[in-house]
Amino acid sequence: MGTISYEQSAYEVRGDLAAAHARAWERLSRPGTWLNAAERISIAGEARAAKRCALCAERKKARSPFAVNGRHDSATPLPEAWV
Repeated sequence: MGTISYEQSAYEVRGDLAAAHARAWERLSRPGTWLNAAERISIAGEARAAKRCALCAERKKARSPFAVNGRHDSATPLPEAWV
């Protein structure tokens, strides 16, 4: 999983918040009821990558968002329907 780093943050992160973040990430990286650990981490990766999706950007500019066809950019090996 790796260590969470705040080195690039413009703000100082309190120790208790860093510890809470580490606990949350550790729980996320365990298998859940419906998904395994890798799928759960991939979903978090897709959520982070969504703000850079070209299709979503085009849809935001359109008068009718669903008139814009295409595929979402994917950052993980998750199935397209999940993304």
